[in-house]
Amino acid sequence: VILGAAVAWGLSRLGMGPALAVAGLLYLVGLGGDSYYGFAANVPVLGELYGHIFDVCSYTRNGLFFAPLFLLLGAAGAELSGGASAAGAAVSLGAMSLEALWLRSAGVQRHDSMYVLLPVLKLFGDAYEDLRFDVIRADNGLDIFTKASLRYPNGIATATCGLGVKSDGRLLIAGTKGYILAEAPWWKTTYFEVHYENPMEVEKYTERFLGEGLRYEISDFVSMINGGNSDGFKLTRSESVALSGIMERFLSTENRGG
Repeated sequence: VILGAAVAWGLSRLGMGPALAVAGLLYLVGLGGDSYYGFAANVPVLGELYGHIFDVCSYTRNGLFFAPLFLLLGAAGAELSGGASAAGAAVSLGAMSLEALWLRSAGVQRHDSMYVLLPVLKLFGDAYEDLRFDVIRADNGLDIFTKASLRYPNGIATATCGLGVKSDGRLLIAGTKGYILAEAPWWKTTYFEVHYENPMEVEKYTERFLGEGLRYEISDFVSMINGGNSDGFKLTRSESVALSGIMERFLSTENRGG
């Protein structure tokens, strides 16, 4: 954000129109190295361009490419009425959701796997002793299946993510006295079971889950804007840093990092 603010301030000296145009161009370059990377990598010139970019920085979702446009849009929209701002936010949210669904179905996103590590960090923490990745790639070099294995002093965790494979996306937590099973989709946990050594001893739990999870993200976002606790139980700062660190390790092993 600091880099993005500096870039946005520098561009603003050109005037709002030219500044938005340049920021929009940077944003398009950033999208090519992130959400649309599967398409860009198939174009030789673009593939070589992003190869050089990734030699400098691990990803394009950063303050140089993504942040300036939104900072400048915020400045430009500061004088809009509340109704116009709300309408714009609603349209943007709808378009973003449709784009996300389409890109995921197309399997071209460069980063789409960090959420599978949330249960691991919540249960074991971020003090893992060893981290290993096993990857299957498509013809365009995009990883279509990845398994991450993390070894802890008191346990082992594995997480799999794939765009080119179909499997049962359930969550299994195994212990010495039994196991906990959350059926697919595990990330939308409305029901889970606790199984013990006696197969007849099963505890069943049901939890209400509203929608697809987006409203929880919006609620946390609004709470943080209003000065709420920014280090809540859902995703703490240390967990966010750990997720980024694991992604950096993955990009490094794939020779896609800086």
